[in-house]
Formats: sequence, structure tokens, C-alpha cells
Amino acid sequence: MDEIEQSSIKQFNQWAKWFDSPIFSYWQFYLSNKKALHMLDIKNDSSLLDIGCGTGILLKQAANLQTNIKLYGLDISAGMIEKAKQKLGEKAHLRIASANKLPYHDNTFDYVTCCTSLHHHQNTQKSISEMYRVVKPRVKS
Repeated sequence: MDEIEQSSIKQFNQWAKWFDSPIFSYWQFYLSNKKALHMLDIKNDSSLLDIGCGTGILLKQAANLQTNIKLYGLDISAGMIEKAKQKLGEKAHLRIASANKLPYHDNTFDYVTCCTSLHHHQNTQKSISEMYRVVKPRVKS
């Protein structure tokens, strides 16, 4: 892990304490996530990985879609993951890891989201390549 990631971990562990505050960001993220989930048109019995899941705002919204979706979240910050675990309980599989080296096999997920964290990634091209690697290929209908 490089210096930029170490700095991000420290910053986001601090932010986790108040990140869900409506005054700070909850409604901003809630509304953009709602739009993103609508655009995905998530199918029943599918899987979704949220990169930079933070406190699990998008994952909680996805859990409420009633689609029997398997939810996964990944964040570099232990503080953010802890808040997400409190919020989601057993509804999501959460991991602490870097988006530059996703701890999943190729073609694992039906959907991969990264709605509000890409600008924080140390190497955005590597992160995007990793997301592409773990998402299942789409079959054209």
C-alpha cells in the first residue's frame, strides 16, 4: 500500500464518525445512488459489488429493492466498513481492501458500482481495470 492510500485510510477513518450525517452528505449520496440503482435495473438473484462502499449507503438502498440480490462492499477504510456493518448486518459481505487489487475472482459479479469514490483512488486506470475484471460479461439479448 502506498503513501496516498495510507493517507486516504486515515482521512476516511476520521470521516466515518460523521459521514452519515444528513447535514454532511447522506442525502446527496442517497439521491445519486437512487438514480444509479434505477439505471442498473437490477435483476432478481444477481450480485452487486460496491467499490468504495463507505458506510454502505448504496448497499442499504440496493437491499431495499426486494430483488434477492447478493450484496458485497469494499472500502479501504476500516472505519467506514465498521459503520457499514452496523447499518447492514448480514445483508452484505463487506471487506477492507484496495480498489487497485480487488480480492475477487474474474467474472464474479453481475453489477459493479463505484459511485462516489473513484476520484480518491490512487490509480484510477488500475481501479477501472479491476472492476472490469470482476464483472461478468454482458450477454446481448
